[in-house]
Amino acid sequence: ASQHPQLHPLAPQERYSELWMGTHVAGPSLVCVGDVGDATAAYKELGEWVAEECGGEGGLPFLFKVLSIARPLSIQAHPDKALAEKLHATFPEIYRDANHKPELACALTPFEALCGFRPIGEICSDLAR
Repeated sequence: ASQHPQLHPLAPQERYSELWMGTHVAGPSLVCVGDVGDATAAYKELGEWVAEECGGEGGLPFLFKVLSIARPLSIQAHPDKALAEKLHATFPEIYRDANHKPELACALTPFEALCGFRPIGEICSDLAR
């Protein structure tokens, strides 16, 4: 979603389930460095803004996501940092970055989540029924 319709036009009748903010080269977020309501306001890539305001190289070690979950989401599995680096080095066309993807959920409304799997014996027992 965007306050700047020329950069990211929104369709008011559409539902948006995710808002991502990060510094990945394939789709860095933008920061308004002027008045958001001003059509001539300047924008900087988030990484450039972070480097100027906080120092360092301008990257973020995380991708910030805001989710609006109306229906169950698909299962996602992410490698740890060491495996992510190895996979990226070996298969960069498939694993496009070397970062792990730790996740944290902070629910603003009632929310149920499944984390992990049941013991294999229970899964096998259910499948046998």
